[in-house]
Amino acid sequence: MPEPNIVLIGPGPQFKGGIANFNSSLARALDRLPGCRVHLISWTNQYPAIIPRDFKVDQPQENYFTGTAITIEYLLDYNNPLTWRKVARKLSRIQPMLVIFQWVNNVQAFPIRYLCKRIKQNTAAEIQFVLHVVKQKETSVIDKSLTRHGFAYVDTFIAHSTKSIAELREVLADELAQKRIIQLYHPVYDMFRPDPSFDAEAFKTANGIRRHAFLFFGFIRKYKGLHLALRALHRLVQQRQDVTLMICGEFFLQENPTTLAAKFKYHLFNLLKTLLFRGGDQARHYDPLALVEELQLQDHVYLQTNYIPDGEVLRYFQSATAAVCFYETADASGIESICYNFGTPILATRVGHFPESIQDGDNGYLADAGDIDSMAAQMLRSIEAPIPAERVRQKAEELSWKRYAQALLPAALASAGSVES
Repeated sequence: MPEPNIVLIGPGPQFKGGIANFNSSLARALDRLPGCRVHLISWTNQYPAIIPRDFKVDQPQENYFTGTAITIEYLLDYNNPLTWRKVARKLSRIQPMLVIFQWVNNVQAFPIRYLCKRIKQNTAAEIQFVLHVVKQKETSVIDKSLTRHGFAYVDTFIAHSTKSIAELREVLADELAQKRIIQLYHPVYDMFRPDPSFDAEAFKTANGIRRHAFLFFGFIRKYKGLHLALRALHRLVQQRQDVTLMICGEFFLQENPTTLAAKFKYHLFNLLKTLLFRGGDQARHYDPLALVEELQLQDHVYLQTNYIPDGEVLRYFQSATAAVCFYETADASGIESICYNFGTPILATRVGHFPESIQDGDNGYLADAGDIDSMAAQMLRSIEAPIPAERVRQKAEELSWKRYAQALLPAALASAGSVES
């Protein structure tokens, strides 16, 4: 009897960001389970061509799938419906037992719904959505309609927090009774490992980073609260001078277009964003780095706003006293997951899933949302009462990929509308 096929649809390792890392790690975890043949079908373009950003890495990443039986193909182009048909035909030939989509942005609803419909027509596969986001961080007037459109043919939702489940119930209401929900967790990425030979003190000295370094890592977006972290740093600097905020991340959408075509896309996209997105104009003009000069923090901020390859990530996490996640709203965090690799404590706000995953004083410290004084107090607390790295790493043992992957395998006896954990 041939091995059952499992197909993952989402960004592959040629793309930037945590979703590509998550999809690649999940593929490897499923490949390690006996009796499964894993295929990864990646986007070539994830978003409408009008979005002024390239989401692919500039240099090829290492081959994540060396030593596995995983097949990976870059086939799906948001902007070319002919590729949607090509992927649908491929799925029909593969006849998978399970198809897993990474759901992160409802603008992808159109190609994803098309594929789900064709899967239902031509295969007996179960369709699962891993919910990285349900309610978009920058909401638009058509959000709920787009999300419902994309969710129409889903059999099972994989949620990483009670917040996501609550939002799912809000979007689907009574229709959710026909679906299955599995509540899991965000596993610890397996492509990041500490380097015992790395000299963090030498790295900090060479880069003008002070003794206690706080890390903001990842795409710079308003909901991630970099502006709050900078204001909290300003309060902390009034008490002690031996602190630095390392800002390591790119702006999510801001570009400096040079060609006429790029400038046209940039201005047209921002016009549509202002019209459709609540607070879209505010997000468009979000520039937290202006606070560095305004608050005179130049001597206390280290900037690395270029893309950081996976192999260089350890420099920043191993040099950090703690990572700062002073978010305005939060779903399960990939940054938190990376912290567990390196034993880096997390300073976060009491929003979204953070109160579920961070035990105050155990693997991190929690600040009150929107309260700069509370954030500065937790930064100081992490210096005066440091959390041992080993205690943070212990959290990783609870968040294994093996257990996560096993939970996704189809369960014929699972009841629709139930929540499993």
